[in-house]
Amino acid sequence: LLLTRKGLVKVKRAEYKSDFGQIDEECNGYVNRRYSLAYLHHLQKAYEPLGASLCALHNIQFMNDMCANLRAKILQDEI
Repeated sequence: LLLTRKGLVKVKRAEYKSDFGQIDEECNGYVNRRYSLAYLHHLQKAYEPLGASLCALHNIQFMNDMCANLRAKILQDEI
């Protein structure tokens, strides 16, 4: 599973087999910039440990970005 601003992405689904796009268009993280959904789909389907590692790295980056955005909004009294 991948976390995105549009919701969860179940990368093992067949629809991502030939999707060479980014995970999340708004994310600027390492995994998002370097690897396509199709490659992550392949890694997950082949049970490669790298697939789980890259998904975890992306999800950690996503959560860090989300918390930073929330923190900035709190400091600006928007929330």
